[in-house]
Amino acid sequence: MLSRLEEQVTAGTRLVIVDAVHGEVAKRRAVFDLCAAHDYHPLLLWCRCDDRHEIERRLSLRRGRESEPECEASDGAVVDHLKGLWVDPADERCGVNAVPVLCYDTHRARLHWMRLAPRSVRELVDRALPHGTWTSAALEGLDGASP
Repeated sequence: MLSRLEEQVTAGTRLVIVDAVHGEVAKRRAVFDLCAAHDYHPLLLWCRCDDRHEIERRLSLRRGRESEPECEASDGAVVDHLKGLWVDPADERCGVNAVPVLCYDTHRARLHWMRLAPRSVRELVDRALPHGTWTSAALEGLDGASP
């Protein structure tokens, strides 16, 4: 995945989305180092569900469809293994800049900034979300819509 990212940034692509589980700090660091070397400004979107019953429900919907890539993890042991590898993004840096972190609770469908991005990036995120679902104010936690 890192080589694909490198291809895009060296080709001059200005917006690159890396869809991956990078639970380990070293894997995220490799992405952020590449971004820093090419003057890219990453944003970490952390999708999570902390409700064990909801996780089990979602896993049960995948059972019997493990041959489909998006359903290959259909066992709680896989989730537990990935949780064991995960290190929360605490002080991620890209060069000298802190990496903004937007957290999405997939069970409650709620977003909140753990580390704010510049206003221009927040506005870009706001435009990318379905109209009327969130506003910059909500994403900033200014209207009580965010935890």
